[in-house]
Amino acid sequence: MEKNSLKFIISLYKKHSILFVFALIGSVLEAGALSGFVYILKNVIDDIFVEKNYNKLILIISILISLAIFKQIGFFLKNYLYPVIILKIIRELREKIYKNILEAEISYLNRLSIGEIVSRATNDIERFSIMLSSLGTNVITETLTIIGIIGLLIYTDWKLFLIFVIVIPFLALVLNHFGEKRKKYAKLVQESLAEFTSHLSQILNGLETVKLFKKEVFQRIFNKLNQKLFQREVKSRLYETVYLSSVEIIAYIGVVGIISYGGYRVIKGEITAGQFFSFLGGVLVLVNSMQILQRGLVNLKGITPIIERLQTLLNIPKEKGGTKPFKSLKKEITYQNAYVKIGDREILNNINLKIRKGEKVAIIGLSGSGKTTLIKLLPRLIKDYDGKILIDETELTKFEISSLRERFGVLSQE
Repeated sequence: MEKNSLKFIISLYKKHSILFVFALIGSVLEAGALSGFVYILKNVIDDIFVEKNYNKLILIISILISLAIFKQIGFFLKNYLYPVIILKIIRELREKIYKNILEAEISYLNRLSIGEIVSRATNDIERFSIMLSSLGTNVITETLTIIGIIGLLIYTDWKLFLIFVIVIPFLALVLNHFGEKRKKYAKLVQESLAEFTSHLSQILNGLETVKLFKKEVFQRIFNKLNQKLFQREVKSRLYETVYLSSVEIIAYIGVVGIISYGGYRVIKGEITAGQFFSFLGGVLVLVNSMQILQRGLVNLKGITPIIERLQTLLNIPKEKGGTKPFKSLKKEITYQNAYVKIGDREILNNINLKIRKGEKVAIIGLSGSGKTTLIKLLPRLIKDYDGKILIDETELTKFEISSLRERFGVLSQE
């Protein structure tokens, strides 16, 4: 995960720090209880099955019950509070994006298609939610479990632990290589989803026009986009599966090495059977936790492109207006040499017009002659123009946009 992405996620969690602390306590309790189960396995084998000590049996059962209670308390805190935090974060993101869209510069939004905006505000947020869930329930909890189990393994038998350490560099190489591939295709999949959504929106918005032309042309375009999305999703799944399979193979090789060397030391009497099985149980828990952690990290590798796409909506430039409140029209509205050009097309050229208060004015012209553009200038839906537009001898740009628009009544053609 990149540094900027991590800062973004931390900023989201900061608002819910109290809930996060309790969720973290749940993760600590669950990880600690699991480490406790592994440690007590040594006493179960040595004290009960080998020494057949009844008093220790009662003590061990009491400890196991206590560990089970702590684990379930941790499980509840973790699995309830992390999702609640994420639901709150997603709700806040949706509200902020919606607010930003309402307050955005129209010219900026016009650079993106409607389908692109909808895709980022729905699909990307849903994917982001899934990845945040992975961060809380998988990455944090399993990291704590791994730390606890590693400490326990070193304490139990550091020589055996060295066998497991040998495989760690190979795991790191696999994580780095396939993680980068996963990140690349996560971004490509999101881009294809946006293209897919955008095309479908355009077709639905202009369905009557589409029906007048050959449907086969639009079907070919759709099939091409659909096929591209399919291929990218297949590649993404391939790299994820190969990655997870490679991790398991490397981990199993380590386990075989531990059983071989550990069994040899038990036979020689260097360690007890309880120590060996406690160590082996710890390794199996460690491998399982590492697999879950790796799945979480694989998901997080793809979170950066999603955050980048969301930030285009979270950092939309707001409309800029003046500071003078607009109360009401007192005398007249004046257009002086108004000129508007959109792209290479000249819409309005040298418009001079004066409308006095109380007058009823109809603007008549051919389709595309600039009637709508002329009207849109007043509530500042179009801001790029040359010349002057005055309201009671005050330049239009001096007024607050919100107070200006409150005085307009609009009957839309749509």
